[in-house]
Amino acid sequence: MGYTPAYGSVGVIVKKVKSRRSPRGDKTRDRLLTATARCLVRDGIHSLRYAQIAKQAKVPQALMGYHFPTVESLLQALILTELEKLKNASLENIERYATQPRKALEAYIRTPFEMAENDVEFRSAWTAFYHLSTVSDTFAEMNLGVRKLGRDRILSLITMVLATEAHLTTDSHLTREKLVEMATVIQGIITGFIIMAATEANANYRVLSNLSVQTSLLILGV
Repeated sequence: MGYTPAYGSVGVIVKKVKSRRSPRGDKTRDRLLTATARCLVRDGIHSLRYAQIAKQAKVPQALMGYHFPTVESLLQALILTELEKLKNASLENIERYATQPRKALEAYIRTPFEMAENDVEFRSAWTAFYHLSTVSDTFAEMNLGVRKLGRDRILSLITMVLATEAHLTTDSHLTREKLVEMATVIQGIITGFIIMAATEANANYRVLSNLSVQTSLLILGV
């Protein structure tokens, strides 16, 4: 498996690669990513095949290899694309409640549930990513970068929530280490409940979203 840089630096690399591509090359690349997403939804991660993706995209395998030499490289690009969608939606929701920290936190928690419920390609990429992170060093490294960014955002949000609730000035036990621990637990709740919803028949995303919010606020004591 090839090396993929941490998520925080991927954007710079992708931007440089894009600047050297032709518009036709971008269209072919987008078709391949769309085809990969559709095949992933239809057949699952274990049945994903290079030839199958080429057929779905109607792209010759020789040309496909110019953009993505392996299925792994296709999955890396697809997952980063879907995670970028999640990041943008999360930041939009946070900005919507910029002056209301608790609502901003709640909106941040609900965002991936809403995306997983309404976007089957995001849902498939999300579950595939966490599976791949357990069996591939490449995806495990990606996961470390992604989760650090998410944990930092949650840390900022809960710090603002607790500050507005006066906990940071009245509770001497709330050290930075304790806040990081809270952020980690909340991140785990979000990920675990979404995977539960995505892998259970007739799962109710809204119920699990509400439970994630309620549990997170309970952890914060607000």
